[in-house]
Amino acid sequence: MDRIKISLDVINASEYHNMGIELWIDRDKFFDNTVSPGRHHVIHEFECADGDHWLKIVLKNKTHENTHIDEHGNIVSDALINVSNVCLDEINIDTMMHSLADYVHDGNNSKTIAVHDFFGDLGCNGHVQMKFSAPVYLWLLENM
Repeated sequence: MDRIKISLDVINASEYHNMGIELWIDRDKFFDNTVSPGRHHVIHEFECADGDHWLKIVLKNKTHENTHIDEHGNIVSDALINVSNVCLDEINIDTMMHSLADYVHDGNNSKTIAVHDFFGDLGCNGHVQMKFSAPVYLWLLENM
């Protein structure tokens, strides 16, 4: 069993809105908080058995009041969460997240579930999920 450190920056790009975020490794939630506007650095260490695991990032509690639309239907401003500088054992995996992670969301309470590639921003309630394996250094070598 390895001890792994994950770190990431969670940036609330809104000037006024607090956003709800959860961070998970497998079934273990290690962060559940309201994120105020600005940049927040999160660090977590955990024991990780050999095999497959999941990193999950959840955006929750976003409402239609967090998005301002003009009379033509154009988004004028929107509350977003940007996730960057994701590191496993101090190795940045942002590029790997963009190619391996899925962003599953419902368009903020619509009836349709959408699955998209993840490019760093969460703008709808839902979650980003990425499968990784331990030992992490082997997974990194296979996927970099």
